[in-house]
Amino acid sequence: YGCGNAPVRKQSFLQSLRRLRETGVVIVACSQCQTGSVHLEKYAVGKAFADCGVISAFDMTTEAAVTKLAYLLSKGMRQEQIIAEMRQDLRGEMSTEVTAFTVSEPTTRLKV
Repeated sequence: YGCGNAPVRKQSFLQSLRRLRETGVVIVACSQCQTGSVHLEKYAVGKAFADCGVISAFDMTTEAAVTKLAYLLSKGMRQEQIIAEMRQDLRGEMSTEVTAFTVSEPTTRLKV
């Protein structure tokens, strides 16, 4: 779904997400935007997702999130372990406080 929209008014959709989560499926919300991050706590759609057990891909690309999830699933981890690892930067696939930085022009200090 684009622009942060999903059919969260349809209870059947949310119930399906909950059932998937209860059966051990890890559901990850990714952004289609080239920059930015998925913040489930900011908007009603994200809150509804989080309440169903959906986790954020943060600023990972869809390809990075799928690859990371496939890797973690191949390790035979439990759902809770996978979710915890999806929230961690393993190989530079997502920004953290340590990896995020600002570049500025040295003379004028303008951010570029």
